[in-house]
Amino acid sequence: MPLIELIFGEAIRNISYSILLQFQFILSLFATIVCIIAMLVNKDFQAIPREANDFELGKAKYYIIMVVNAIIWQLSVVGSVGLIFYTSSRFTGILGAVLVPFTGVATDIFYHESFTGLKGMALVLCL
Repeated sequence: MPLIELIFGEAIRNISYSILLQFQFILSLFATIVCIIAMLVNKDFQAIPREANDFELGKAKYYIIMVVNAIIWQLSVVGSVGLIFYTSSRFTGILGAVLVPFTGVATDIFYHESFTGLKGMALVLCL
């Protein structure tokens, strides 16, 4: 995040929202290429159909969840880069750290998990 803020600060021309999206596109494209190369080296693409067949909710829902998850992550990263663009990387980091405890509580509520002492201790440490 600080490197992204440094790049924004060193930009010669004014950064608009379209340039911000271009930056996000190049960043995501590079990350995708690196991940695809790593998955090819580890032969991870062979595991995806096997995982889809073993998925409890069905093969179609597995692939739907994979695509929706990718879209949500892209929107999250665009939001983070936009937050850095409009505020600072420090604020983005603080906001991310503040949201961690809420994520843990939300999983207990929505997935009906038990709230153990270990989770409580982790929540207190996060806060």
